[in-house]
Amino acid sequence: MKLSRLMAHLLAVILPATSMLTGCLKNEPDIGILNVNTPEPFDEKVSIGTADMPARNTMPLELYGLSESECEEWFSDAVFVGDSLTIGWKNYNNIMLQQNTKFFGETRFLCEGSYGVGHALEPVSENSLHPVYLGEQHLIWDSVKLIGAKKIFILFGMNDLTIWGVDGALENYTKVIDNINESNPDAEIFVISSMYMYKGSEREVLNNSNIYKFNRGLINLCNERGMEFINIASHLIDEEGYVPNEFSSDQYVHQTRAAYAVWAQVLRSLAARHILGYGAIVFE
Repeated sequence: MKLSRLMAHLLAVILPATSMLTGCLKNEPDIGILNVNTPEPFDEKVSIGTADMPARNTMPLELYGLSESECEEWFSDAVFVGDSLTIGWKNYNNIMLQQNTKFFGETRFLCEGSYGVGHALEPVSENSLHPVYLGEQHLIWDSVKLIGAKKIFILFGMNDLTIWGVDGALENYTKVIDNINESNPDAEIFVISSMYMYKGSEREVLNNSNIYKFNRGLINLCNERGMEFINIASHLIDEEGYVPNEFSSDQYVHQTRAAYAVWAQVLRSLAARHILGYGAIVFE
């Protein structure tokens, strides 16, 4: 009897207290679970600036709580396609792999010096510039298919503007994209911005003004085709829109290891947003 009365007393005290606590919680606003690492949405399109003043630092660099290795592993089924600037990225990867054997997954490369989208449309021949894969030259969309890549990162422009101009280069770019899509319908295509130049190195056709126009055309192409534009170039320019000394290896168009370290930062952040299922940044 004494035990029963004690239990009854305890219940009489505990149950009202629980009811009061529940009532307080019900009256509090539902704030959900706070996750400080969740990336904020981009409600508006991001500007790339103007021909006179390209916008700087337009891409996020955050990893949103993920590790560098987690982000780099996302590139294990990726291939980078392009010219000598892409060769620079390949060389940087090879250097970093000596320190970290898992640097950027098992990224593959299809790149060649002086290569462009116009060259990519030419038939394979003894004189063609197509990158070699498995000991032979192939059209790049065929090489991508042989590799089995699911993410395709493309960087062209420098070798196209001089030969075909802005409009012709964009027309060729569109044809290359269409051919890649047709041969690799399950792959996702990412277009890397054409890079700006070192101050004083500009030429009649190959200059920052035309590179800006070309990038704007690439943005239009990406928005039309549902592809993602990666504006790495915006992180490699100074207040005047030129590539500064620290990022220029030849005071012309090629880049330093410090520049490719910035590439790595931008690409890791891109991977983090995709891993977390967040939407692409849309440029205008």
